[in-house]
Amino acid sequence: MMNANAALGLLVGFFALFNSSHAIALLRGQWSEHKLTYGLSFKAEDEHTRKQIFEENLKYIENVNAANLTYKLKMNHLGHLRAHEVVKGMNAEILKTKLMSEANYRIELKSNSNKFYEDLEVDWRKVNAVSPVKDQGNCGSCWSFSTTGAMESQYRLKYGKMKLFSEQQLVDCDRQNIDQGCNGGFPVAAFEYIREFGLLTEEEYPYSAHSNQCRFKPDENGHLNSTKVTGYTVIEMNENALTEAIYKRGPISVAIDASSSDFQFYHSGVYQNPSCGSAVSELDHAVLAVGFGVDKVHKTPYYIVKNSWSSGWGDHGYIKMIRNGKNNCGIATFATYPNLYRLNRRALEDDFAIINYFIYSFFIYFS
Repeated sequence: MMNANAALGLLVGFFALFNSSHAIALLRGQWSEHKLTYGLSFKAEDEHTRKQIFEENLKYIENVNAANLTYKLKMNHLGHLRAHEVVKGMNAEILKTKLMSEANYRIELKSNSNKFYEDLEVDWRKVNAVSPVKDQGNCGSCWSFSTTGAMESQYRLKYGKMKLFSEQQLVDCDRQNIDQGCNGGFPVAAFEYIREFGLLTEEEYPYSAHSNQCRFKPDENGHLNSTKVTGYTVIEMNENALTEAIYKRGPISVAIDASSSDFQFYHSGVYQNPSCGSAVSELDHAVLAVGFGVDKVHKTPYYIVKNSWSSGWGDHGYIKMIRNGKNNCGIATFATYPNLYRLNRRALEDDFAIINYFIYSFFIYFS
């Protein structure tokens, strides 16, 4: 007859086996759901590896969320990839090189001792000055989306209407300097290209997420109305200058270190990562800073940053990144915006920015 201890041991073993089987079944179900949700399929030899990575990422997300940080993670369409694969396949590495010529840009908006704007909450989305979130797909063309995002916002603020510009034209045609299509690029080089050749709309030159032969011919009818810029402005490399630029000029193209799994699976809260790099050589992803504010729960200042990994990533395509955090992830290392042609009237950029923000503030106050 079985004694009490043996019976208890058998019972414990049974429940352990049951829980283990249940956990395996649960993971199998989550993996199947992940593939179904995002339309994924793998060769037989890759299936096990991708499933294992997915399970590791699930565990990682669970551990980070249990750490009570200022941000939370969530599984998304990148769940079957490791962080370095995301960097290689989507970010690529922004090509680092000496800027073309000092004559083509000016550093301005240096730190202002009057920091009244730092206590404000600015969100240019609320006045329709930010285009919808886009999806670059499996192409290292983030630089082109950061470029068009800045162009679209500046065009809206300067001319009063939203115009969606072509990333694909930049991917295919901007090869004269340092931009390399799906293998990476730099927004300032893209602004140089636009200054010389102009940029079509995404309707005229649709996105395909592949590097193709250039189809833009500026001498043909229909391509004469491409939008050009007079140049671009490089903002002083500190967060005070970046914050003031967002306040005065609108959304700003920025480059960041996005190589962490925490960035890959960001979902909500204020993202800050002590392991992030901030040197030019450590930046691997170009995005768009569209506002700033202060988190009411953790009292943490943040920037509102628009990504190009679809609206299913992050907080509907956006991430809040810590502000006044010693340039965490390099957000202020290389911030720029394009200079568009003025209308046929005398209006200094500062005056126009003040008018824009007066309208913005009026809208916020009464909304």
